[in-house]
Amino acid sequence: SCGVQFTIPGIYEALDKAWKVSDALKRFQTSSEFWDWYKSEILKENKIVNDLKTYREIFAEIEDKFFNGKHRNTGRQRTKDVKKPGGISDRNSFRRTYEVYFKKFPNLDKSPTWEDIKTVWDNWEKGTKSFKDFKTVAIAIAELCPNSDDLLKKIQKIDSTQTKYKDKQSISLDDFLIWHKKVYDEISLLTQDKWKIARESWLWVASMCVLYGLRPSEIAASLNLTESFTKDGVTVYPITDEVNNPQCTLVIGEFTNFGSSTKTGLRLINPVPLKHLWEQLKIRKPLLPNYAPKSDSKPESIAQGFDSNFDKRMCSYGCPVSQKYAFRHLYNQLLEMSGIGTPIRSRLMGHSETTNTSTYKKRRNLKTELAIINADNRQPLSLEIAKLQIESVGIDLDDPSVKAILRIVYQLDDD
Repeated sequence: SCGVQFTIPGIYEALDKAWKVSDALKRFQTSSEFWDWYKSEILKENKIVNDLKTYREIFAEIEDKFFNGKHRNTGRQRTKDVKKPGGISDRNSFRRTYEVYFKKFPNLDKSPTWEDIKTVWDNWEKGTKSFKDFKTVAIAIAELCPNSDDLLKKIQKIDSTQTKYKDKQSISLDDFLIWHKKVYDEISLLTQDKWKIARESWLWVASMCVLYGLRPSEIAASLNLTESFTKDGVTVYPITDEVNNPQCTLVIGEFTNFGSSTKTGLRLINPVPLKHLWEQLKIRKPLLPNYAPKSDSKPESIAQGFDSNFDKRMCSYGCPVSQKYAFRHLYNQLLEMSGIGTPIRSRLMGHSETTNTSTYKKRRNLKTELAIINADNRQPLSLEIAKLQIESVGIDLDDPSVKAILRIVYQLDDD
């Protein structure tokens, strides 16, 4: 019963085990402890623990970690519940970051192997963004595998550098204004009021994208289009209120009116300081498009629906560009042309200075760029130097017209 052969060596081994049993009976206080010891030391039973994980188990762990984490920009706790604020965007973000890759694995009940991972990886062309992003997913999978060192070494050896990019479109202010006027003038030719309102509203969104540098869906998160917004004892009046909000400051909230979250959370934005454009493009006359997705729609459909509608409208209106981010980049260039430095531009746009000086260079419109460098050759003067220059040519600084001009140019108080 102690598992040895009836031989001379076996008899010695049995005797040795008998002494061990005798000692164990003196040491252990419970039968369970003794028998666990007996099976291991006397019978030499080796219980192998299965520590292998399947793709299904690993994907579930990654999903739990994602939704137990926080939004990287706002610090908001993520949620799977689409009925909670931001839940739609969180679900859509998980789908784009992980789920599209998980679905490429044919057998979720296998344990990860390099061959499986490499086969899935080959679904995307080397040098593309998808190929690059899968490396992050592959590492996340490997890190949850027991004895993952070999897998991680193979993954890390793959060069996932993105070398292939889509052509970045750009648009100049002149081209935008010509197109906008043409499409706006055509509104009078439409036969139904609902078509007229729809076209006018989506053109208003396009104007807001150019003059505020907004992502289209962020406009649906505006908090002071027609009503005041107050926080920390500070009130920002509606953009319709020219007296109390002369700078046309816009407040973007953390959530849109259809439940998705904004990329950068709550922030304040001022439009391009070219006030003649405010009037021309009617930004003080808000006309938010009607977007009411069905409650049973997929989270990604709801989250992306406003932007998708905007894309379709711009295409049907014959817009010179099909990439909506071209409007946002035009805003950045117009701010630069107006003499606004990188730190403020970055803050207004809700991103880092590094992003502004790197990513946004890829879309610089040539016509606007020429206007910027030509303006740089004639940098605006400070107020004091301007006064000296004016006096040097014999102009009276006390002249009411001169004072009025200085007040407007340098945004001085009336006194």
